[in-house]
Amino acid sequence: MIYTYIMRITEYGYHLFRTLRPRQWLKNAAIMVPLFFSGLMFDQQNKLLWNTIYAIIIFCFISSSIYLFNDVIDRENDRKHPFKKFRAIALGVISVKQAIIFSSILAFSGLIAALFLDFYFFLMAILYIGLQVTYSYKLKHIAIVDVFAIASGFVIRAYAGGFVINLHMMGWLSLCVISGAMLIAVGKRRAELSILTDQSPAHSTRSVLQKYPIEVLNSYVNMFATMTIIFWSVYTYTFYDALPSKSPISSQIISALPQTLAGHNKYMMATIPIVIYGVMRYLKIIYDGSKAESPERIILTDKPLILSLMAYVFLLVIIMYILA
Repeated sequence: MIYTYIMRITEYGYHLFRTLRPRQWLKNAAIMVPLFFSGLMFDQQNKLLWNTIYAIIIFCFISSSIYLFNDVIDRENDRKHPFKKFRAIALGVISVKQAIIFSSILAFSGLIAALFLDFYFFLMAILYIGLQVTYSYKLKHIAIVDVFAIASGFVIRAYAGGFVINLHMMGWLSLCVISGAMLIAVGKRRAELSILTDQSPAHSTRSVLQKYPIEVLNSYVNMFATMTIIFWSVYTYTFYDALPSKSPISSQIISALPQTLAGHNKYMMATIPIVIYGVMRYLKIIYDGSKAESPERIILTDKPLILSLMAYVFLLVIIMYILA
């Protein structure tokens, strides 16, 4: 009897944890962008770093509350979806009432913590919740507006990270964030279209997809992929002037290099090929119908993309915190 009860509790906890979608907490890493690219991650006795980490944790609470809420709203459509039908709320493992209670607790806790951390960060958290609730009810059914709403979630996170540490985010970096977020958003729609194309009409659970001719989505993907690469390329040439301090190590290295290779900005330009490869790999993933179930899942499991991301971050750390 006790064993059966413990097993039921364990199973329920497992389904609840999956419904919180911890895999998608990775999106909250966008909060780290302003601090990381400021070159001040380890300054001020790591105060800025800890504030950013707290902000990420808070957004994990808030975003999970939205996932619960969204699953409640979408439960009928999810039951018709080839993959989403296995979600706990769609299966009835977690009731609507229980999901709403858990969602409210997470949202309220996150907002209280956000208010204590920083007032403007708190406002961004409210804006994020308002946007996501509106998206669940209305915006996701409006073509073009829906991808703007998805992308706005990433942009809000990035600016929330800037507010919590009160640091300026360069204009070109902001454009990189916006274009990258739009690429992820249209890529998500293109991936959904890929996997639902071969399904019967009953499985077309997103009515908004019917408003996107495949050629239009393809052009959107290509447009924002190109913009992301261009904006990043321009940013690499301008980032050095915005750094708060210059490393003496960098000057010594430059003095030993031929004039053709000299220049701080050329260090950062070395990341451009990696960004181009990452974008190209992402496009391959979202165009591959057999792998398009979830771009987030593929990004976390695709070895070439993971390796390119690791190389990208490693190179940035070397350039921004040692050489620059």
